[in-house]
Amino acid sequence: MKKQLLIAGLSSLLVIAGCGQSEDSADKNKENENQTQEEATNGDKKKENNKQLQSTLLDTQLELAKQLRPHNVVVQDIQAQIENLTTIKDKQELATAKAEVTTKAVDVQKEVEKAVEKLNSFSIKGELSDENTEKLNATINDLKAYFNEVKTALDKPVEADFTKANEKFSSFEEKLGNLYEEAGLLAPNMKKELS
Repeated sequence: MKKQLLIAGLSSLLVIAGCGQSEDSADKNKENENQTQEEATNGDKKKENNKQLQSTLLDTQLELAKQLRPHNVVVQDIQAQIENLTTIKDKQELATAKAEVTTKAVDVQKEVEKAVEKLNSFSIKGELSDENTEKLNATINDLKAYFNEVKTALDKPVEADFTKANEKFSSFEEKLGNLYEEAGLLAPNMKKELS
């Protein structure tokens, strides 16, 4: 009888221990399932945020190009004219070209002011994280600084040095390119886009 009680007790103990393990196993399976679902949800949110970032970046690029191209084309034209001054050998022809550049510089500065006004009122369309909004605004501020440097350089049009302006434009392109790469897009050539 003692043996039977001992066997029954041990059997009960094994059954209870086995059930406890299956409950632990079930709890662990449920935790793993919840974690997997959470990771999938986070992955879906990241994909959705990335698509939103891509869409906003592309919309911003198109809008910037549309609004600023007419103003930047004029800037590029006068830059080419100023560079061309160094190739003119005839003194009278050079004097005429310098006078044209000086006159045109006033009009170009007005175009640059219009570009800056457009950038001041430019708003990003689309929902972005605070971090990406901040990055995109910093990028746009570099573009605004580019136009301001162009305007300053044209205060002395014949001697205009666009080095600072070009540095600001390069910074703008680099920052925008980094945002594009973060979004899984190829960085655009904004110099070409604004031409």
